[in-house]
Amino acid sequence: MKSFKLTLALFSLLLATCTVITPLHAEEDVLTPEELKQVKEAGTYFTIVYTVDDQGRQHSERVPITIVLDTTILNDANNEGIDAHDFRIQPDVDIESLDPTTLINLANAHAWDLSTGTKIPITTVTITPIQDRTGHIKYATDKGSEISVTVHVFDTVVFNLSQQNLQNNSFEFSNLSQQSIPLLLLLILPFAFYFITLLRIRNEEKVVDSLLEQRAEIQS
Repeated sequence: MKSFKLTLALFSLLLATCTVITPLHAEEDVLTPEELKQVKEAGTYFTIVYTVDDQGRQHSERVPITIVLDTTILNDANNEGIDAHDFRIQPDVDIESLDPTTLINLANAHAWDLSTGTKIPITTVTITPIQDRTGHIKYATDKGSEISVTVHVFDTVVFNLSQQNLQNNSFEFSNLSQQSIPLLLLLILPFAFYFITLLRIRNEEKVVDSLLEQRAEIQS
């Protein structure tokens, strides 16, 4: 009876342990240490930390890990993190005509809760007019966590040079194609002559074979 109770107690303990630990591994938002190394975006992520107590029992705990970049701003008062990056635009783009969603995507601006990692929407996008091919955009959340990025406008001269290089490359390719045609013909003609000669020889062999057959029939 005691053996049965001991077995039942051990089974209950094992079942309770599996009930506590297994869901942690099954959660989609839990990352392994190797997966955390591959993270490229600032944010709060979760992983499982295992510990062993003095009695040799293993414990597991789901803990948050906040990954920050050089551009990340942590607002402890709001318990929020926010991140965004500088970006470039073409000289013919009017940045003030772009909608907030486009500006958020261009800077990859995003905010999140430092405790849960939940995404927090960027609700305010403020544009500083472009001056000397440089402008600034400020992104903010409802709580007031904010970050500013610099917008650089491509130099028109550099853009024109790129077009000119593209045209020059097209011209060089066209010239190269024209020069390659005679060379290609020189390579093809010997093969064509060879096959024509081979075809004529085979036709003559057939004629000779036919004459020999006719002669053999006459002699017989």
